[in-house]
Amino acid sequence: MESRTRFLGPAGGALLIAVLVALWMPFSGQAAPAGDGPSPGATAGAVDRVPSMTGPKAKFIISRALKRNYKRAWVFGEKKRIKDCKRLSRVRVSCEVSWIYNHKWFHGRAAAYYRRNGDIWFKYRIDVDRI
Repeated sequence: MESRTRFLGPAGGALLIAVLVALWMPFSGQAAPAGDGPSPGATAGAVDRVPSMTGPKAKFIISRALKRNYKRAWVFGEKKRIKDCKRLSRVRVSCEVSWIYNHKWFHGRAAAYYRRNGDIWFKYRIDVDRI
């Protein structure tokens, strides 16, 4: 049984967010309207909120993290599943993962989440059984 927490890096997290936003934001040919300044509710000392973690975003992060941590076992594995995702909080989503590689069944849970500073982290607990 293996249980670990991994930091996916500030640059990797920022790049991932930029790619996901670019893919999911609807394209409109109009420029953003120019305003007279910050909105009335905004203050100079306001802290930016950490973005919400969604199911598809969590599945993407978990897939990339498993590829990074399990290398060949994930890349060349068969019957890969990332399913039954549950929102644990606004910034944390946990999913069941399983796959088969080289007569071994890898199965467990993995969670993707944001830290307060906006970094993306990945936590997992994977059991390996011989089949």
